[in-house]
Amino acid sequence: MVRFSFAGYEVAAIGGGALWWPARRALIVADLHFEKGSWFARHGQFLPPYDSLATLADLGALVSAWQPRELWCLGDSFHDAQGCARLPAAAQATLRALTGAMRWTWVTGNHDIGVGAAKTYKIHDPFEFEHYLRDKLPCEYILEEFISGEIVTFDGLTDKDGRILFTSSLRYSAGVMDVVNQDGDIYYYSARNISPALEAAGRAAVSAFQVCERFFHLEFFECSDGRIVALEANIRPPGGLTVDMFNFAFDFDVYREWANVFVTGKFSAPVTRKYAVGYVGRKHHLSYKLSHEQALECAGGMLCHHEGIMGVFAKAIGNYGYILRSSDEAALIECAEAMLEKR
Repeated sequence: MVRFSFAGYEVAAIGGGALWWPARRALIVADLHFEKGSWFARHGQFLPPYDSLATLADLGALVSAWQPRELWCLGDSFHDAQGCARLPAAAQATLRALTGAMRWTWVTGNHDIGVGAAKTYKIHDPFEFEHYLRDKLPCEYILEEFISGEIVTFDGLTDKDGRILFTSSLRYSAGVMDVVNQDGDIYYYSARNISPALEAAGRAAVSAFQVCERFFHLEFFECSDGRIVALEANIRPPGGLTVDMFNFAFDFDVYREWANVFVTGKFSAPVTRKYAVGYVGRKHHLSYKLSHEQALECAGGMLCHHEGIMGVFAKAIGNYGYILRSSDEAALIECAEAMLEKR
């Protein structure tokens, strides 16, 4: 357990990716993503249909251990707007029993209306504040301090004892919120090296949340003065094609190794970041200097994979995605920027 202060209240990071609010005897969770597996199955990726039951079992264990009076779900509780209707009967019964046992607060998140960062706002001046008032959803919003810094991630996988098995870090050409709100494009890449400050912050967060046998995707601001400021903790794999980027960066099969961790408790692949790996997302409505064929030619031997992106993700990561890899990080970034250069 790691205690800290938030907005003047004492809270604590506890096992299972949850927070404990002692003053209210409240459990706080987020990003449950019920029925994520069935959503992917409907779109051609046939994941096992047990994720909702497993998540509810973990949540039930937390409730039994902490005996809360309240439970707060801070957004993205269901993976999509139809997720509730797909919830299996056994999961529905478990959820009804849990919600009936205490005061339960559901907070809506971006998956209730679309892709990540939809209907979020950055306010610099009165004009942007007026736009927010006109455009926002008919619900309460949380106002957060603006942090000036580069968004970076600390990603990886843990074993049953919480030991980190491999780590990776993403850097972005633009913030996802700006890409979604301005309908722009993006590239991001997994760096070959992680700064000591980010490594320390990431490992501390994984330890505080007692992440075991799970992927993690932690987001931070890296400030110009060297500070690492926490932004978001996701106890899940990163989205889009990023899991495939792990494979290209390390030259291993992360799906096989993940299964090995569950079945044998072992992660046998060598863990060496051989390459920087980048994702480049282009949108159909933007006019690029390079055609698709020219973009493939530009990527040349760096190109690992390319494919069309499902419409629900296109607002954030483009209609068409390319994965590049190179031992030369600067060359990869130069190619990504050339592929997104406009006419």
